[in-house]
Order: sequence, then C-alpha cells, then structure tokens
Amino acid sequence: MKLPYIPWPVPAATGCVVGTALAAAGVGPAWWLLLLLPVPLLVWRGRAPPDPLVLLGLIALAGGLAGAARMQHWQDRPDPLAPLIGRELELSGHGDGRWLHVTEPFRATLAVSPAGSLPSGSVTLTGELIEPAGKRNPGGFDYRAFLAARGVRAQVLVRDVTVTGPRAGLRDRLRASVRTGLGEREAALVEAMTLGVRDELGDLRDSFGASGMAHLLALSGLHLGVLVVALQRVLGGRRGYRTLVISGVVFGYVALTGVTPSMLRAAIMAFVLLLGDAAGTGRVRAPVTMALAVLITLLLYPAWLFDLGFQLSYGAVIGILVAAGPVGAFVRAAQGVPDRVIRLTVAAGLTSLAAQLPTMSVVASAFGQVPAFAAIPNIVAVPLAGLLVPLGNLAGLIGLVSGPAAAVINTVNGLLAGALIRLAETTATLPSVPWGEVGAAGHTYWLVGCLAACLAVLRVLRPWRALLVALAALLAAGVTPPPHPAPELVALDVGQGDSFVLRFPGGTTVLVDAGGSVWSDFDTGARIVVPALRAMGVGSLDLVIATHADADHAGGLINVLESMPVQALAIGHDEPERELFVDLLQAADRVEVPVLRVRRGEELRLGDATLLVLNPGQIPSGVSNDDSVAVAVGWRGEYVAVLPAEVSAAVEARLYPPPAGVLVVPHHGSRFSSSDGFLRAVAGHTAVISVGRNNFGHPHEDVLHRLADRGYSVHTTLERGAVRLPLCGRC
Repeated sequence: MKLPYIPWPVPAATGCVVGTALAAAGVGPAWWLLLLLPVPLLVWRGRAPPDPLVLLGLIALAGGLAGAARMQHWQDRPDPLAPLIGRELELSGHGDGRWLHVTEPFRATLAVSPAGSLPSGSVTLTGELIEPAGKRNPGGFDYRAFLAARGVRAQVLVRDVTVTGPRAGLRDRLRASVRTGLGEREAALVEAMTLGVRDELGDLRDSFGASGMAHLLALSGLHLGVLVVALQRVLGGRRGYRTLVISGVVFGYVALTGVTPSMLRAAIMAFVLLLGDAAGTGRVRAPVTMALAVLITLLLYPAWLFDLGFQLSYGAVIGILVAAGPVGAFVRAAQGVPDRVIRLTVAAGLTSLAAQLPTMSVVASAFGQVPAFAAIPNIVAVPLAGLLVPLGNLAGLIGLVSGPAAAVINTVNGLLAGALIRLAETTATLPSVPWGEVGAAGHTYWLVGCLAACLAVLRVLRPWRALLVALAALLAAGVTPPPHPAPELVALDVGQGDSFVLRFPGGTTVLVDAGGSVWSDFDTGARIVVPALRAMGVGSLDLVIATHADADHAGGLINVLESMPVQALAIGHDEPERELFVDLLQAADRVEVPVLRVRRGEELRLGDATLLVLNPGQIPSGVSNDDSVAVAVGWRGEYVAVLPAEVSAAVEARLYPPPAGVLVVPHHGSRFSSSDGFLRAVAGHTAVISVGRNNFGHPHEDVLHRLADRGYSVHTTLERGAVRLPLCGRC
C-alpha cells in the first residue's frame, strides 16, 4: 500500500485533535512528552536522513502535545465569576439582545436571559448572575458547554434595564435593510442566512431541520465562500489590491456576524487561499487549508472540538473534499448538453451525500433522527442559497444608503427565500430514520466505516478491502451490548411536572405523563419528551399512561401521541369538564390509539413486565389528584417500582402497595402525601422526586425527613436533571 504525499499541516492537525480529546478525557500533556522522548533516537539514526513516516509521526506528536497542553490550560482557567453566581448586581456594558459585553464592575461577556430582553446599544441594568443549565435530559442541549466553549461563564437574568445610550448600531441598520420589503418569514430566513440572526425563525427551524436543510440557517463556509467568490468576480484586477479588499471584507463580516466554528473555519481557509493567490505561489490545496484551520481553531478554542457546529462543519468539508475528484471526473466526462445537465444533477446529489455521510452519526445522536432523503432537496437548495446570500448582503449594504433600492433587490430575495421555504416545508414530510444517542463506540464504528470508504475513493485501499473493514465495523456494532440491559426508570426533567419512562429489555417501553406548563405555551412533549425518547432509541411506545388531566402531567401527551406510534393510552376516570382531557381523547382518536380505562386491581401485561393498577377505585372521588392513576411495576414476578402519581395521604392508606425497590415520591414531595405508613409499606431503598423551581414548597422538609428516616436515597430532577435508575428488585 503506497501512501500519498501528506503535507505537514495534516498530521499536525490530526495530532492536535487526538491530543485535545485525550486531555479532555484526563490524559494530560505529560504523557505526550513521554511519547516524544524516544523520537530523536528514531529520527537521527547515525547520519541517515530521517524516514518520512518518522517525520510525520514527530509532527503528529508535536501537534498532540500542543493540543493537550492547550486543552489542559483551558480546563484549568480560574472562573472569576463563580463567587458572583446568585448575586444581584448593577451592570453596565453593550448589549445586542443575546449577549451583554460587561464593562463595569468587571469585564466579561454574559448570555442574556431571557433572550431579547436587552435593546441594542449601551445599557445599564440590574440583574442576577445565574449558572447556565447543562444537559438536563437525554437528547437535550448542553447550554453550559455551548457557552463555556465560547468563553462565557454565566448568564444574567435581567430584572430592570436603563438604556443609557440608545442608538442603532451598524448591525441593527443592516438588519433593517435586509428586511426591507420582505414578508415576515422571508425576512427571518434572509436575516439568518446573511447576518446569522435566527431569533425569529420560529417553525422554520423544524422544517429546515426535518428536510436536511438546517445547514443553510447557520452562517458557514457556504455563505462566506459565496461572498468571496462574488467579490473576486466583481473586483478582478491586480492580485494585491483584490486580496486586500476581500480580506478586509472577510474580517469585517466575521466581526459583524460573530465568531462561530464554521465561520472561523471558512475565514481561515479563505485567508490562506487569498495569501497564496497574492504571493503567486499557486492555489493552496484545500486539505492543507482545512488542516491549518483545524490547528488554529483548536489552539484558540480547544473546547470547540466537542461543539456540534465544529463537528458538522469539518465533517461536511472532509466529505466534499474526498468526493471532489471522482465527482469532478464524472462531470468532465459529459458529452453534449443533455448529458452534462444530467451529470451535474447527479454530481450535486453525490456531493450533498458525501457532505452528510461523515457526520451522520453526529446528526443521528444530536437530533434523534436522520433525514433519509436530505440529498434531494439540497440539489436545489444549495444553488438557491448561492444566489440569496450575496443578494441579501447586497441589499443590506445598499439599504444603508437607500431603502427603496434595497426593496428592489429584496423583490428577488423574497422570491428566492419563498422558494427555499416551500422546498423545506414540502420535503420535511419525507421519511426520516429515527435514532438514539450514539455513544463513543457507535461514533468509532461509523468513523471506521467512513475512513475505509474514504481510502477506497482515494485509491489507497482496494474497494474489497474497504468493504471488509466496513462490514467488520457493522458486525462490531451489531454485537455490542445495548446500554440498558436491565429494566430502568427514567425521570425526565420537565420542570414542575411529571414524566417517567419505563424501559425493559426487548424494547418494551411505557411512558407515564409528559409534563406541561400551566403558565406558558411551552410544549414539553415536543421540546423535551419526544426528543428524549428518540435520543434513548425509543421509536414507539407500548403504553402511555395519563395519570390525570392536570397540565403539568398531561400537557405534553398530545404531541407524544401525534409524534410516534403508540399502542394504547391508559387513563383513569373521565374528566369531561376539563378541556385538556377532551383534547387528549380527541388526539388519541385522530391517530387511532385505543384508550384503556383502568381501575384498582387490574393488571396490564407487557411481555415480562407487569403493571398493577393501585388507583383509581371503581367510584370517582371527584378530586382529580386522588383519582390519578397509580401503578406498581413488576418485572419477571418481582415488583421493582411504585409510581403513585399525585394521590394524597388519605388515598395512600387505601392503595396497599407491594414492597418495591424504587419509589416515585407522590405529588412532587408535597407535605400532604408520602405518609409514614405508605413509605413503610413500599419499604424501598431509592426515591425520586420530579420537581422544578416552585412556590409550593416542594419537596417539603417533613417528607425529606420521613424518607431519610426510612433509609431512602433521594434523587430530585431539580438537582440532577433527568434521573436514571436501574429497576432490579432489592439490588
């Protein structure tokens, strides 16, 4: 096997990636120094010239040492804001609605909460510094890690704002120009694709995500590349003048839109190519510029290695670069106009597919599904975006001088944006492959398969050998044991509400409630429960239990019924006077889910699992909480958990629960539940309380004391986020 020529930035960047990852896992730079010690002996054997492979290894080790040292330094940085968390302060600085760049009484960048609560310009405000939320649920977004990767350590919860210097900045004026004469949805799309402002996209996010066109909403190399090419065509002329102007535009564009992984990658690659062009050294190879971008980015922001934007951006570029040669040869072989059109269309589809393949495991893990036909809409979407981006920027710039002139350009932009929106909404209905969160082993298997395919395309590895490697990775993935070999209970963090997932070996899954909010229209089913189920690899539910029609329990169930296959819905007594109950039954009827009305003493069998109904009784009490559905969970003849919903202490005395290891504390830890007799009857060892920030005093101190007296280990969703507990009897 003959290795191709490999420029030094490639092994340096590869080593930096590995070193950064190992340092994040606890393998610091000291280990890399030990690896470097024997290298001189290998390189300078007598007076013989060093072996090229040894030199590449030395460069990779040096890159690894640099990456590990930088990551170690990043992790060990002191947090000057830590002592201020929870304090209410008066802050002065400059805000743009999303970020507050504080100048007094300290200098730092804070994330604004709620987003949009600050006007643009200089402000003085009173606010509380709060710690950003981490990943609270499976499939959830780790906002704390997202901010930390960008050097932001805290959020400011805005209480009161005094605008000390109200003025419209350049960014605000550009936003107004970009939106001139456009409809609301078209304006939101153009604004996202030109300035990176995505606050007003609304349901367009979901449509573009489901269609596989979400990458168009994030400023990336596509947007900057289109802008650079357009400027090159317009300017022409001498290289030095053109390079200076375009470099200034690139720098200004990145400064204006904000530094993100994809924008920094595109800017570095553009600068390297422009410098090569100005120096007359010829076109710098794209793999070299990308490797330099990786190296520079990780040395500046090492935590970006674990950022979704970084992974998607570089993965897509790698796929495109690998496919570029064969796809280009395929197009050049065209004979005549019809053949050329056909080949260009096929090439666009292949390029789109090549961009998606390296990142497919990342997409599956992050979004819980993979659009099966994403390559199809992108054949049309990418060229449309290639027109819309420069025209949108042109409208923004011209609008600074003349609003009517910007409106004329936006006539075309409105047509292009409308076409993209219709394309996204149409193709969003195409099938997607549901998936769960992918672990390190899963990403490794997929990477091995993609690497084998890459080496085959580059003719480094024979196709049949690449196929064997891919099949071996597939076999390894098939024999890897599932991450939940034993039954488990997952208490999802839905704030002040309940949502529990019961999972059993063999794929049997039961959902008990889906949270909800009484005070807002935030749909916990769509935003928390369904993504969490998909992240856990749940593609269908054998049973959904609506304990009762309170919004904090059943509010998210309608979306669950409409989003995935459900075999049956179990309820207690009818509550026809409650709108949510009526809406829930109507939703079940629409999606043809049978409704079971359960009563005390009934058993529901689901394979080796059993649900013993403890409540409600035959006659309704008239109190919704006391009529809620309570169950004891059995597994292979032994009861392992009790879920009593929101029954009061008076009803607890009539439940007669069987002994079980895990107890879901009733009514979020209310003092009117969890009587001592009930806790003694369950006689468990672990208790979980589903609770959020509230004014009800949940969980009450008396309840916590009674649980402690009975020897329960207590876990709350408020403190831990989602709580995952094995259900294994008395273990």
